[in-house]
Amino acid sequence: MARVSYGAETKKRAKRLLEVLLAYANDTLDCDETALDALRLNIQIRWQSEVR
Repeated sequence: MARVSYGAETKKRAKRLLEVLLAYANDTLDCDETALDALRLNIQIRWQSEVR
C-alpha cells in the first residue's frame, strides 16, 4: 500500500517547520529577542518519557 502524499509544496513547508523548530530548540533562531520572548509565553511543552 502506498503512502499518502500531499505534494511537494506540503513537504517543503513541513521541512521548513522542522528546521525552525530545531533552531528554536537549539536556541539559534535569528530574530528579534523581544518578539521571541513574547512568543515563548504561548508555547506549551509536554515532555513524554518512559521514566516516571
